[in-house]
Amino acid sequence: MASRPFQGLTLLVIEDHPDSLELLRQMVESLGATPVLARHGQEALDWLRRHRPHAILCDLLMPGIDGLTFARRLHANPAWASIPIIAVTALGSAADYIRTWSHGFQAHVTKPILIEQLAVTVRRLTRSRSTAE
Repeated sequence: MASRPFQGLTLLVIEDHPDSLELLRQMVESLGATPVLARHGQEALDWLRRHRPHAILCDLLMPGIDGLTFARRLHANPAWASIPIIAVTALGSAADYIRTWSHGFQAHVTKPILIEQLAVTVRRLTRSRSTAE
């Protein structure tokens, strides 16, 4: 993508697989946003205690605090409950979509991720904060 539509946005990326984490980092940076990387849910929760991202990209299958548990904890805290959270996962069945929506995710993106799909999803959830256009 030639443009950097999300300049000024910070996206928290939670992913335990190193290659997937690196790919997401590159995608987020290519869109102009600043990625903050967490390898698991607890690391992300620790970061959230001091900072606030514009949106969160979260894998579902992780050791320790998985994505669904992370989403429950995020929404249980009034200071974090309004942060948009996007499931980024290989799980793509109808039941998986229902599960993520029922846990408070605002979007569900399946791997392999297309940067255009990620951009549309992030734009929709951060429209009021984006400095693009």
